Amino acid sequence: FWLKLDSNARSPSAGGTMFRAVPVGNRIIAARLRKKEDEKRKACLREMRPQVDSSAPSVMGMAHLKTNWKRDEIVSQRYEQIDRDNKKLLGMMVGFVNHRDYSVPRSSSLPQLNRYPGGTYRKNEIARIERDNAFMARRLKAAQPEYIRKAWEDSYRRSGDVLRRVCEYPPSLRKRRRNVALAPIGAEVTAEHAADLEETPCEELRYVLSETMNINSRPYLVEMATDGRALAISAYDSECQEAREMLVNEARHKQILALCGDYAAIAEKLQVVGDQLLLSFQEETQHYEEEESDFED
Repeated sequence: FWLKLDSNARSPSAGGTMFRAVPVGNRIIAARLRKKEDEKRKACLREMRPQVDSSAPSVMGMAHLKTNWKRDEIVSQRYEQIDRDNKKLLGMMVGFVNHRDYSVPRSSSLPQLNRYPGGTYRKNEIARIERDNAFMARRLKAAQPEYIRKAWEDSYRRSGDVLRRVCEYPPSLRKRRRNVALAPIGAEVTAEHAADLEETPCEELRYVLSETMNINSRPYLVEMATDGRALAISAYDSECQEAREMLVNEARHKQILALCGDYAAIAEKLQVVGDQLLLSFQEETQHYEEEESDFED
């Protein structure tokens, strides 16, 4: 609401005593004291203890308050009473059925009618469904497969040939599905060697090296894979998009690995001469073979 001011009232500018501030000796000290008293008042309000206890009562954790045992007992008694009444009613119904006086007398002259449940229409419908199911079963047994496994294998082989012709980079060495030993290039497979291949189980083909290195001052992607016996080496030139491969037999593989110690050192010995990929330590291997022969003697 609005207060109506008297026109005869004196304004603050007129020097009225009611609008004067409390006289203090030092304004800064007075402001500091007022601030201190305000903080003290707020601290008292924060630390004030309530007269009414609003915390949860201690009896809330008692088991008989969480679970209504009396209600559960009344419900279980009610269910037991219903079961007794049902058993009693069932016994009375069985007694009525077995008692001759309460049953409907049947004349011996009436025919025994064996009526199909559902009538004749339902019987014919079930017979039709059974005939259709038998006909479908015969068709399924006589049906020929639409997919031919041999055609799939031929298509996969042709797609592999197309892949090797059109891919920009040569496909990497793949793992062999069967344990087939690698035979030396240019060497004839004798009967003893064939017997060794059959008797000695081969390990699965695994990669032992795959990295880019310089061969004849040109970068090549070198990959090495072995089945535990022979060593397959491939070098791919990304600039000319040419791949060169080399196959090392088991005996030479063991000699080279014994001389170099690891496959990274073997890769450093690779050289490209023309279109062939060669290893450049024939003299070292000859010296190693001579040392072995001297040791055997």
